[in-house]
Amino acid sequence: GYCFRFCYNSRNKGRRNSGTVLSVSELQNAKTALVKLVQAEAFPEDLKRLKKGFTVSSKSSLRLLSPFLDAEGLIRVGGRLRLSDTPYDVKHQVVLPGFHPFTRLLLKYYH
Repeated sequence: GYCFRFCYNSRNKGRRNSGTVLSVSELQNAKTALVKLVQAEAFPEDLKRLKKGFTVSSKSSLRLLSPFLDAEGLIRVGGRLRLSDTPYDVKHQVVLPGFHPFTRLLLKYYH
């Protein structure tokens, strides 16, 4: 989050953000960027196919999840839940690899 703030402040000299605490949007942007990096590392072929508009390979470990790319470029779970009235983030959860250090840290944080 602080790295993104530094980049923002470097580009926008007149509108600097100099608070000591990160805002919610800064934290969300940082988490999104980290998830993108982890997905690019863990699912490079699936990500490439989804960006081209194709479905994942029949040999992919994600094939049963009906994955798709959201507006931010994150791989999310598809499926029948799209018909439910639950919030978008609940219906279409972000896909993360099970044994990646980032996934473990995220689970530890939320648990």
